[in-house]
Amino acid sequence: MKQIIYILSALILSIILILGLRELSLHFRVSNFSLLPTIITACATILVGIGAAIISHNKIKSREIEEKHRQSKINLYNEFNAFLFRIISGPNDHTSIESPSEQEMIDFMAEFKNKLLFVASPEVIKTMIAFEVNSGHGNNNVLLYMDDILVAMRKDVGLPIKSLRNNELIQVFLTNDGKKDLKKLKK
Repeated sequence: MKQIIYILSALILSIILILGLRELSLHFRVSNFSLLPTIITACATILVGIGAAIISHNKIKSREIEEKHRQSKINLYNEFNAFLFRIISGPNDHTSIESPSEQEMIDFMAEFKNKLLFVASPEVIKTMIAFEVNSGHGNNNVLLYMDDILVAMRKDVGLPIKSLRNNELIQVFLTNDGKKDLKKLKK
């Protein structure tokens, strides 16, 4: 749709320029031709300026929309991070944070997935599905899949992940004993 609008705008501006130049050429047939190059240059400059302003405005608008969408992703992913922190830190004797009940976890995940559908990238959604499929009762690899989700979320909001080694994001939440246990796990 935008391309059609750009093409129509360019077409209309071209027609206006051609008609204007035609009128000018009729006027200059009886008059001095020395001003014609100056007028043509001025018209071309005006057209280029208008075109640049339109393109610049559209790019700025597009960037604003992207930034707003990015911010909504960050807010949603922060909710997940805070809940994940409660899940992992709750059982720790050194914190006063309470673990969520199983019902709270079910309710949170249901609500989170509903919000996720229209905000997250396909990679985050696929990683969330893989987490749910592979994190059933008795599966000790849940932390590995949680780390995959965190990596996908960082990518989605444009944060670097290249220098992060395996499972370093989930290790932020773990105690030293938890980190040792994590190293033993394999997918």
